[in-house]
Amino acid sequence: MKKIVLSIATATLLTFNFSGCANNGLAVGTVGKQEVVKEFKRGYIISTKKVLVSKSMTAVLTGATVGATAGAVTGGIKEKAVAGAMIGGVVGAVAGGAIGFVSGLIKDNNEVEAYQTVIRSNKKNYTAYLEKDLPKNTKLEFVIRENEKITNVNLI
Repeated sequence: MKKIVLSIATATLLTFNFSGCANNGLAVGTVGKQEVVKEFKRGYIISTKKVLVSKSMTAVLTGATVGATAGAVTGGIKEKAVAGAMIGGVVGAVAGGAIGFVSGLIKDNNEVEAYQTVIRSNKKNYTAYLEKDLPKNTKLEFVIRENEKITNVNLI
């Protein structure tokens, strides 16, 4: 038992001592080969306009995700099978989405001001909703998610 505790303590100390090596400079702190999840694109702003954006859709997506996860876990435990997890996940997603939608409507501040920004990149236009009004021709980098959603917008 003493050897196990001593080994864990030694491993922890070595980890803390060498963990700073990868984080020095511009490194992200990854170790070994990493999988690239999304690639940043570069573009520039061609137009902006101030709009009100509904926050309820965000609540629906969050509720559906949480509900699906909880339903899959519960369904998998009850049925002890993949089919139970799948059915539980679908039921959880629907219930969670409905709860998220209702909670999004009930919230006081259901709308938020944003700037609908059209970004041009590689001869294609993308629409993003930004918190700040940026001038035309501002260069940006961004990530395109499912359904052409723009996230991780940074100034270049």
